Amino acid sequence: MPCSQQINHFLTAIFQNILSVEEGFVHNALKDRRVTITEIHILDQIGPEGARRMGDVAESLGVTLPTLTASAERLCRKGLAVKARDGVDRRVVNISLTAAGKEVCRLHSEFHQRLVARVTQGLEPGDLPAFTRLLEQVNGFFEELAAEGGALLG
Repeated sequence: MPCSQQINHFLTAIFQNILSVEEGFVHNALKDRRVTITEIHILDQIGPEGARRMGDVAESLGVTLPTLTASAERLCRKGLAVKARDGVDRRVVNISLTAAGKEVCRLHSEFHQRLVARVTQGLEPGDLPAFTRLLEQVNGFFEELAAEGGALLG
């Protein structure tokens, strides 16, 4: 099989497998919370440190404020986040995690730490820097592609 076909196979398989593994985590570890992967990633962007401006969270996720607002409402109904007007500028809405939202973030972070440990456990310590650089290059390509709107053709 030519290298280009192997690379295509591996990129597709890695993407699908990561989604499958993460869905398994949500199903097994968070089934009682009724939370989606997308919602978990929003909770991660809000972060456990304290309140963040809704506009800043939307920007960091690469979504519009109305899109985040709809998701934030669901997170609030599920008891994972709370929204409040800013004390200084009443036009600004801040969002922060509840104790339950922080627990979801903690579990998700633990999941990713275990995932990295499993991915790297078979590597020789000397191979880890090269593996990291390769992942950085692949990620950089996808970041650039995303910034361009994902247009490969044209």
